[in-house]
Amino acid sequence: MALDTNFNVNPYYDDYDEDKKFLRMLFKPGYAVQARELTQAQTLLQKQVQRFGNSIYKNGSVVTGGQTFFQNATYLKLDSTFLGLAVTANNFIDKTLVDDNTNPTKRALVLKVFDADPGTGDPKTLLVKQIYGANFAAGDTKAIRSFFWWGHGFSLHLILQGKYRDQWIKNADNWLRKGADNWFIDMATDPWQHHFREETCMPIRTVSTQAVTSHPFVKYSCWFPMQAWNEIPTLWENIFQQWIRIPEE
Repeated sequence: MALDTNFNVNPYYDDYDEDKKFLRMLFKPGYAVQARELTQAQTLLQKQVQRFGNSIYKNGSVVTGGQTFFQNATYLKLDSTFLGLAVTANNFIDKTLVDDNTNPTKRALVLKVFDADPGTGDPKTLLVKQIYGANFAAGDTKAIRSFFWWGHGFSLHLILQGKYRDQWIKNADNWLRKGADNWFIDMATDPWQHHFREETCMPIRTVSTQAVTSHPFVKYSCWFPMQAWNEIPTLWENIFQQWIRIPEE
């Protein structure tokens, strides 16, 4: 590659002239070699290599050892926290993602991670390469979130969207019957707004199958009063173990 820097200045004085078509520079024994001559000798060689390259290759031509390929990749956006803990995107580097730990139907390799960008508002993001199965899609969501409502109580929430919602609907009657007394179905318009309102958050055993299956997502909610403070770790673990299997049983 030719250099665009002007070397015909102090202290180099490279006054090489392409129009003169000089190919060699000769030196006499017993005479001191000037910096100008050494610099210009490099320019002569460089120009010859450049002329040869221009006659053989076009800009962007593939050379020995090079290759062109298309990477089929997908971007997956991450929540900033999970179960109350901050998500570290770098922990996913070179890891394999599956849609189901027991019977995975698709698998992807994490190629690169991107931290959240406050300037654009983009969250933490994974660049993944599909290994097999359908591409992971942003609409396929199975998330469990936990909250401490200061001075009031604790809550857990299970959100199913996309393929997980579709799997749940196939056996909706059974899932509704299996619900515990303190489990609720949240029929709000936004699955990521976690408020216990009577008009949208109803005991799971009182909700009709038709109402849930016609909703764009399935959301479980569970409430614990402050008096259960000492039991929260055990209660949460028990419910988490139940919810993580929904709707895969």
